[in-house]
Amino acid sequence: MYPFPIQKLLVTDSVREDARAAARAERLVLALGSPPLQVVSPARLAEFEAEWYRDRPSSFEKRCGAMDYSQGWTVVLETYDGGVRPVTFRDAAHEAEEGRVCQSGAEIHCAQGCYHRCSYCHCDPLFRIACDLETLAEALPDLFAQNPRQQLWKFDNMTDQITLEPEYGASELLVPLFGRTDDRFLLLYTKSDNVQHLLELPHGGHTLISWSLAPPTQAREIELNAPEPAARIDAMRRCEEAGYTIRVRLSPIVP
Repeated sequence: MYPFPIQKLLVTDSVREDARAAARAERLVLALGSPPLQVVSPARLAEFEAEWYRDRPSSFEKRCGAMDYSQGWTVVLETYDGGVRPVTFRDAAHEAEEGRVCQSGAEIHCAQGCYHRCSYCHCDPLFRIACDLETLAEALPDLFAQNPRQQLWKFDNMTDQITLEPEYGASELLVPLFGRTDDRFLLLYTKSDNVQHLLELPHGGHTLISWSLAPPTQAREIELNAPEPAARIDAMRRCEEAGYTIRVRLSPIVP
């Protein structure tokens, strides 16, 4: 897991009440260097979030890349009944009504926030992480049945969960789950070179890994905490050798 500076660490009551979530949270806290933590109720968390944005009145209105990370991240370890939505669906017709051209798709989520601090990203320093991943995993078979034509499930456009591994355990949980299906595929969406934990997982050819890639100057100046492109390419090679299907996303960066 990538170490990163912590301004404040909150853990919800619901995490401590779920043994699997509590174990995951404990691993994350240790990996973060065991900073002081505060246990909060859902009501107190809602108050804290309101206070957090009240003290930063222009957070959502700021241009991407203008967020203040000078004091580090505020990390919230919570469960899915808090602020992280486990699944979202993107409808192409709705996107067109909003003036965007985009394919329909399904995304599963585990967090809101990211370490990489890319200047074009909407994420701010409030990093919310769902610790009851088993809740998501146990819901997926029903979601597959309800959406028989949806074969590809993207994970995750609200974070780069690979930066939290192996302590987080999302890859260890979801990669084998998709590997046991007949016709469902997991798409890991990343800039990370933190792939060692993936190499021995039984993916069964049902996990694809897509890296965003930029030229060295743009990566250095804009993708602030992300690995350099050469490291990402080496991570691609290692995963391809482990049998994963590899994809590269090349998005224009216009000043």
